[in-house]
Amino acid sequence: MSERRAIKFVRALVGGAPASLQETGVFRIDGTNNNPSLDAPYVEKLASDGVLELCGKVCRATPVTKNWLRRKLSGASGSAGQHRHIVQKSNGAQI
Repeated sequence: MSERRAIKFVRALVGGAPASLQETGVFRIDGTNNNPSLDAPYVEKLASDGVLELCGKVCRATPVTKNWLRRKLSGASGSAGQHRHIVQKSNGAQI
């Protein structure tokens, strides 16, 4: 599964739209122009990690979802990526 596709799907969920399980085995978000979708096993994994809430055949964003999305978009994992502040010293070195 493409990480980019998962990010697109989760970003749409953060917007407030729920996703429902289709007969094809994918969760699809209705009510959006591009109808992002994600395979059910990947959605189940995100739900087990606490990133998404899975209630039967419907999934929604949780309070943790925005933080997960922020980490993925920053390309970093964990606390270091969220709180990194790069400063350039007078000699050109970055810390």
